[in-house]
Amino acid sequence: MRFNLSLLHIGGEKELPFSYQYLLTGAIYSIIAKADGEYATFLHDQGYPIGKKTFKLFTFSDLKVSFKSQGDRMQLVGGDAALQIGFHLPVAAENFIKGLFQDQELILFNRRSREVFRVVQVESLASPFIGKDSCAISEMVFSLLSPIVVSKKDKSGKHHYRSPLDADFIPILLGNWMSKYAAIYGEEKAEVAFSDVSASVIFEAGAPKSRLVKIKANSAEETSIRGWSNFMLKLTGCNEALELVYNSGIGNYNSLGMGCLGYGKP
Repeated sequence: MRFNLSLLHIGGEKELPFSYQYLLTGAIYSIIAKADGEYATFLHDQGYPIGKKTFKLFTFSDLKVSFKSQGDRMQLVGGDAALQIGFHLPVAAENFIKGLFQDQELILFNRRSREVFRVVQVESLASPFIGKDSCAISEMVFSLLSPIVVSKKDKSGKHHYRSPLDADFIPILLGNWMSKYAAIYGEEKAEVAFSDVSASVIFEAGAPKSRLVKIKANSAEETSIRGWSNFMLKLTGCNEALELVYNSGIGNYNSLGMGCLGYGKP
C-alpha cells in the first residue's frame, strides 16, 4: 500500500542535510512506535529474515520540498513538503497506517539541527494491482522516486556499489528481489515465481545520476551508500512479486528511503 503525506514545517531553522534519509527513517519509526511499539521494534530490529539478510518491507520517496543549496545542507524555501511512503501490508491495515500518521509530527534531528514537520494530510494512493490475479504475469514500467542502491560484497566484506551501466547491475538486483520474496513466501515458491522474472533499464533523459548518501553523518559510526537515479525500470514477473517491490522498494536500503518506485513515467 502507498500513501502520500502532505507536510508542513512547524519548527526549526528550515535547514536539513542532503543526507536526511537516516533522520527521516528515525522519525517514521518514532511515529509507528507511539501507536504500536511491538510492530516498530519488529521493523527496526528483526524484519523478515532470509539467510544473513533481513527485509523491513517499507520504503519512502525523496522528500519533495523547495530549497536552496548551502554547502552540504538544504535551506528550505516555504513550509510545504510532501513524501510518499509504502508498506507491504494487507489491505485491511490501510486505515491503521493512515491513523498512525495523520496529524503526527515528523521530527528530523541530529547534532546540528532539529526540524519538525506536521503531517497535515494522509492520502491513500490507488494501487496499480487492484483487481489483478496475483499469479498472472505482467510487464510494468516504473519510475524512480528515490535512487536505487545495488551493491555486492567482496571477500573482505567491503561493499561495491553498482551502476545501472554495469553488466552485473540487473543480476544483483534480481537476486535481491528474489531473496525479499523468499523471506515472505518461502524459497520454494520463490524458485517457481522467479523463473518468469526479468528486468531491464530504460534511459530516456541522459546518463544515470549518482548520489552519495551518508548514514549517521558526523559520528563515529558514519558510513556512506551510493544510489543511482535518472532512469526507469521495466520489470516482468507475477503480480505478487511486482506488488512487493512497488510497496516496499527494490535494491538495497529500502527502509532508508532507497529504491522507491513510482508506477509509469514521472
